[in-house]
Amino acid sequence: TKITEEKFINCNQMIKFSIPHSIRKICEKSFNGCTSLTEIYIPSSVKKIGKCAFCGCSSLSKVNIPETVKSIGSYSFRECSSLEEICIPPSIEMIKEHTFDMCVSLANIKIPESVKTIGNNAFFRCSKLKSISLPSSIESIEDFAFCECSSLEQVSIPPNVKSIGKCAFKLCPLLKKISIPSSVIFFGSQVFNKCISLFELTIPNGI
Repeated sequence: TKITEEKFINCNQMIKFSIPHSIRKICEKSFNGCTSLTEIYIPSSVKKIGKCAFCGCSSLSKVNIPETVKSIGSYSFRECSSLEEICIPPSIEMIKEHTFDMCVSLANIKIPESVKTIGNNAFFRCSKLKSISLPSSIESIEDFAFCECSSLEQVSIPPNVKSIGKCAFKLCPLLKKISIPSSVIFFGSQVFNKCISLFELTIPNGI
């Protein structure tokens, strides 16, 4: 009831794939490097997407992740350079490290209220992302989370965030205005380094 590790790794002729309803787990690197894959159907039977499952699927433009999925592994969609939009299901509590790293076409992302942590490099170099709406459930934005999001103009830090890691918004040259809530107790180094358009930054006492 699973697609095993590296099952279809580097199957460069695969264009479409429909995962059977008997599958509960997509294991590590199952579709890694399937550069011609444009469409993948993930059924509601799937509970877990493993590390690097779709990493390097550079032709994949859209993925529908069912609400039954409880865990999305790190690097799962890294370098899916044609991926334009993604909807995170409300069963997910953490967007893990490098999950959407270098998804350079990603312009729309919906993050549900269930998510508490944005992991290291989760959206690193998502250069088409113009705005991001972070839900009030977010408590931690980790290192390099939105680093080099070169089109990012607007982000609102929710009032329950306790930690913002180093370089979290580094090299976001179009970011103009941001307010850090009083809930923040850890503020890393170089968070807004080289944000050359940033003209208004509100930081609470004690940071």
